[in-house]
Amino acid sequence: MMDKYRYYIFVILFATFVYACKSVSKYAIDEKPGIKIDTNILGIWKAVEDTDRANFVLVQNNYDATHLQEEYKYGSYAIYNNDYFITYMNMHGQNSLYHQFTSFLSKVKGTEFLNVTYSYSPYADHKFTGMTYEGFFFVRLIHINASFDTITTAIVADTTIKNLKSNGEVRRRIAKNLNTASFYSDTLHFYKVSGYHLSSNESKLRANR
Repeated sequence: MMDKYRYYIFVILFATFVYACKSVSKYAIDEKPGIKIDTNILGIWKAVEDTDRANFVLVQNNYDATHLQEEYKYGSYAIYNNDYFITYMNMHGQNSLYHQFTSFLSKVKGTEFLNVTYSYSPYADHKFTGMTYEGFFFVRLIHINASFDTITTAIVADTTIKNLKSNGEVRRRIAKNLNTASFYSDTLHFYKVSGYHLSSNESKLRANR
């Protein structure tokens, strides 16, 4: 079951691209990545719920994301080979709305969650305020079908998670509410359309052939 979870985990980041996530924590479930993810997740993915059928998600690895090296720092943790980089292409699959978001897997009581890095720099009157908010939000795998080509996911929707003070507190909060329906939101369904993953420009051509 773990391998099936790993295989499709990163496409669930699409949920965070399309629907605003209000639950951002200063801490991930784990201090650093500890689960090596199957590289078969690389490629082009689409969401059933996206009304623009040409939009897609590109999943890349460290090799593809050449400007991100192992020694590069994002917030308070290093980028590891266990991380993948997710780009959401909107505007009929031609605009990079979110570019190479970093993410990694954690397991809570046997259930896989994706820790998604979050960085937001607000503007006021079309000017940068000088503030940047960084952290993580979390997405749970709900179901993967037997043929390994669809996945159902949900976002952790606990708005108080931003007040937690450590990785351990985040893990305990999620574990306590693992089967609480109101703890999640934005259930979405995804399917893979291509295994291509090397460049954003080429993916635009391949996503909608």
